Amino acid sequence: MWQAQLGREFWGFMLSKQRVGWLYTDVCGVYVRKGNRLIDGKITTTLDIANVAVMPEHRGKGHGDFILEFLHASHPYEATYIEQVLNPRWAEHLKKQEWRLLEIEGTPSFYRHKETQNGADDA
Repeated sequence: MWQAQLGREFWGFMLSKQRVGWLYTDVCGVYVRKGNRLIDGKITTTLDIANVAVMPEHRGKGHGDFILEFLHASHPYEATYIEQVLNPRWAEHLKKQEWRLLEIEGTPSFYRHKETQNGADDA
């Protein structure tokens, strides 16, 4: 199943010394980066998601949402950062999913802090 493939690819990346990499499955390719971002006036350790490419025959099935939620829940960093969202429909969808908008030089990017132990996010 492609979700298990994604998990193996993700943990292989996280346990490596690589700072950037592609995660490939039969359904998608996801370009990720271990990063640091200035968010809400604070340098924040992030998992950056720079590209999500879902194969055309698998689009519209919720796979993009699964990918984002899986990656966000799985990494140990302070926040997840989705870099330069150029598709206006995807940007609107992310807003509805409670990702926070962070515009840099007119290009929308989004982020979400990890939850704290009491269930509230850190921001």
